[in-house]
Amino acid sequence: MKDLIAVFTYCPDTQRKLILNELLESLQPIRKNFDIIVLSHSEIPSTTKDLADFSFVESDNRLLYDFDLRNKFWFKAEKLFLHSSLVYQFSTHFSIYSLIHYVINFSKFKGYKKIHCVEYDLKVSDISIFNNVSDRLNNFDNVVFRSEDGWIHGTYVAFTTTNFPNEYFQFSEKFILDELRKVETNMTEHYTPMFLSVNGRTTHYESSTSISKEGSLQKNDSHGNNELNWCVPIIEKDTDRLFFFLYNEKGGQYDLDVIYNDKHINLQTSEIGIWKLIPLGNFSEINKLLVLVNNKIKHTLNFDENNRTKFAKHNYMYWR
Repeated sequence: MKDLIAVFTYCPDTQRKLILNELLESLQPIRKNFDIIVLSHSEIPSTTKDLADFSFVESDNRLLYDFDLRNKFWFKAEKLFLHSSLVYQFSTHFSIYSLIHYVINFSKFKGYKKIHCVEYDLKVSDISIFNNVSDRLNNFDNVVFRSEDGWIHGTYVAFTTTNFPNEYFQFSEKFILDELRKVETNMTEHYTPMFLSVNGRTTHYESSTSISKEGSLQKNDSHGNNELNWCVPIIEKDTDRLFFFLYNEKGGQYDLDVIYNDKHINLQTSEIGIWKLIPLGNFSEINKLLVLVNNKIKHTLNFDENNRTKFAKHNYMYWR
């Protein structure tokens, strides 16, 4: 039985469609040992379908805006620690894992024993890696890639279909969201190893340099990593004091407007590595907060009695 390569994609524009096709074209020489399924949250062109054996489109590309479900990031300075779930505006993890549950079920129906899950913009130095990973799966349940610093990369993971719990073979929104909440960071890089290692399933960790010698594993940055992302409201832990935190991590010139209640603060930043912390007032008295970066809306936040506690739990700072 062949292995199955599952290519996950959201390609609503020409650039991303071309990148997807580049990957699929590069996989054609190994089709005798691998079948390919493309799973998408956007329309799949016929030219793309011709390069795969199967395709599946789920139109519900649900994004998560809940304070306890977005990716959580942290900032550390000499005397300050900060934890925020607002660095990125939403999480795509529900949509991603809905497709992963689908491909697990599809594999069971079609009889595939090994699944290779890759993102559409995966940058592969040598496609023989798929054969090498398949061989690893003869002795391990999972193959996961990580860099020298221990960071897990979710652009390519592979696993067998044995010994998964029954919950993996049915769709349950509640199950997926509850499982994501079990991981402190809500990041796929931390959730995927937990998802795969259930029931004592074994994992082989492979160096990410096996995928790409260039260091970068993806051809496209769809996460906005070059934008000004650290511009977030933050609460001082165990107090009612709300601050605005600004950190120019990547450099670039930005003009910010922070609007809350009847107040307006304007900030500028242009130097890389500079951070600012500005007091806004009592969190309990602020019901709406708007952040604009270069005249474009970055955050629109509404606070009420139903979400204040959740916000404070996942967006806080303290002095060390």
